[in-house]
Amino acid sequence: MNKLVVIAGPTACGKTAVSVETAKIIGGEVISADSMQVYKYMDIGTAKIKREEMQGINHYLIDEFYPDEEYNISVFKKRAKKYIDDIHSRNKIPMIVGGTGFYINAAVKDTEFEEEDTERSYREELEKAAKEKGYDYIYDMLKACDPQSCELYGRLNITRIQVRKFRSIIKKKKKRDRLMTCIFLCLI
Repeated sequence: MNKLVVIAGPTACGKTAVSVETAKIIGGEVISADSMQVYKYMDIGTAKIKREEMQGINHYLIDEFYPDEEYNISVFKKRAKKYIDDIHSRNKIPMIVGGTGFYINAAVKDTEFEEEDTERSYREELEKAAKEKGYDYIYDMLKACDPQSCELYGRLNITRIQVRKFRSIIKKKKKRDRLMTCIFLCLI
């Protein structure tokens, strides 16, 4: 199982120094979970790490966006997930470091922040596939993803509720596949 280290705490409590030293020891790379350090030119009041303080440790989500670019929890989660996967692929340990608990929670608990349009289009896609290829086709899709849920729910009758349930089952399966061992260190 992949590992993930989380170092959390308020501004100026020592997270940066602890994260750099920890990263050197465990072979880690740092993903910032700070809602302001992600912006270029926002150095005052953010305690943003300086290049020389990084001591050769890769840091992500620092100075990646201009102040006029949109950055929110959904963008953070997508970027964090991408960086976590990339860091794991290189046999390193990702470290989420910061004081924005909402961001940390989203990454660790894999909270969904999808728009309703995405769900509607997915539902329509499944309904269309069920009409064109039959309900057994949809059932076989589910069975390939999650045989346990097939046993639990049996054959699906494609309705809006069932399709929503189907999508939920697939999401849960994907979350189970992404489970990581998390180590939390909170500084005060």
